[in-house]
Amino acid sequence: MSVALIALDGVLIAAYQTGDTGFPGARTPGRPVWEGLGKGTERLRLQEDITRAATGSVVSSRVTFGGGRRTTTAAVQLTPLRDATGAVRFILGSIADEPQPLAAGDLASRLVHRVNNSVNGVKAALAVLRNAVPPAAQDLRLLHLVDEELDRLAAVAREVADAHDLGN
Repeated sequence: MSVALIALDGVLIAAYQTGDTGFPGARTPGRPVWEGLGKGTERLRLQEDITRAATGSVVSSRVTFGGGRRTTTAAVQLTPLRDATGAVRFILGSIADEPQPLAAGDLASRLVHRVNNSVNGVKAALAVLRNAVPPAAQDLRLLHLVDEELDRLAAVAREVADAHDLGN
């Protein structure tokens, strides 16, 4: 993530950056923040967004930068900073990696993993309980019902895994 103090003309005044994502020009104070975006539409859009923020609008957008295999899409927020009279004096910019949505297979994999962990935990607790109760006092019908329900739940997890070809 990167936070930048930007002049109304788009020139970087100061920046703080953690990680890899930052304004392309945020490494050199005194230079426009869009430097490093090339001459394409992304650069023009960031310039237009800064102009809108300089006139008082809060602007949220997405910017893609980089090239080849190393492109990054980031969420950009530009907020006008006003003085006591209400005039816009600076722009506060923030840019952060845009979280990638999980694919259905990833969600299914997580679900299967969580269900299997729960089933195995309950089965282990059931085995401990079964061993703790003297055989003469056990009503095995209830234990068998719980065991059967757990097996049904595990079968549902297997169906989800098979439907998404997760190999679990």
